[in-house]
Amino acid sequence: MHALVSVFPSLKGTGNTAINNTKSTFKNRQHQFNGHIKSYQPITEGGQEEHPEHVPMVLTVGEELVHFRDMSYPFLYAAAQICETNTNARASVELDGFTLENAPATLLLQLEKHIESMRSVFSEIPVLDGKHQWEEDDQQGEGVFKSKPEITHRTKKELQHKVLFDGDEHHPPQIEKWQEDVRVGTYTTERHSGLLTIKQKIGLLRRLDLLQQAVKRARSEANKIKHNTDKVADQIFEYLFDGIPLVR
Repeated sequence: MHALVSVFPSLKGTGNTAINNTKSTFKNRQHQFNGHIKSYQPITEGGQEEHPEHVPMVLTVGEELVHFRDMSYPFLYAAAQICETNTNARASVELDGFTLENAPATLLLQLEKHIESMRSVFSEIPVLDGKHQWEEDDQQGEGVFKSKPEITHRTKKELQHKVLFDGDEHHPPQIEKWQEDVRVGTYTTERHSGLLTIKQKIGLLRRLDLLQQAVKRARSEANKIKHNTDKVADQIFEYLFDGIPLVR
């Protein structure tokens, strides 16, 4: 079937050429279908004689129609086979746990194209940030994850000091001062997300691959089915040429 589809444009072109050439022959070269023999007989004995004039007939209309029919056969056969296949060819898409029974070949072709479109969507699915530890959040509902609580501290700057020298009657005291971060509280952060895990995304894309392979196998099987279209062209021309002499 694939081979037939690939050559169909060429066969259609041949069929169109047959139409144009035959039409041109009937319109512009009608002289080919006629001939004559013209002879001369003098009335008086001894009169001047002439060579007979002979213009042969090149072909009959029937012979031209036979040529037209023969050039049209491949296109009509291919058209009938393709249309019959598209109409009646069916096959089942079979996967573990999934079967699409007797899908038409036209549906399988559309599925192949749509699977590629779905792949472009699924490839863009965002996944959970691997920097955090996630678990399903039953309280939020299916498809929601929560991270394990993360503790961070709040601090503020406080002035600290230390006496280096108490001082005496001759020297002032020496005191060192600095700013120090002191914890004044804690933050507890629990994140929630409706993203998928990387494992879920990989599994989805893998199932899409398996579906695509199964659809291609099914379409290949559907296209192998043979249909009895060999006599379509014969039946058409037998009807059209009824009563017309085709051969001499």
